[in-house]
Amino acid sequence: MKITTLNIIHPKFGTILSETFSDATQLKLFLGMVQVSIDSDKGFHHFNVTDTLIQIPASIMKECLIFTNAEKVTHTEQVLAKIKA
Repeated sequence: MKITTLNIIHPKFGTILSETFSDATQLKLFLGMVQVSIDSDKGFHHFNVTDTLIQIPASIMKECLIFTNAEKVTHTEQVLAKIKA
């Protein structure tokens, strides 16, 4: 299983957003939302209806470094992480 982390880091404010995805489709959709927010000058807005509300103004998004980091995780490691949490 591959886990991918999306990081949005601002030079002045530090890490603004760090989201982890285990599903490639969710990652692609989220990356698409980030790209549209940068291209449209409207900022980044995300609400997942349960526990997360994110709003980053366009002026800050344009100054950020955005990158992903993928790592391979075994099912055993994933289960152990959930037990510890």
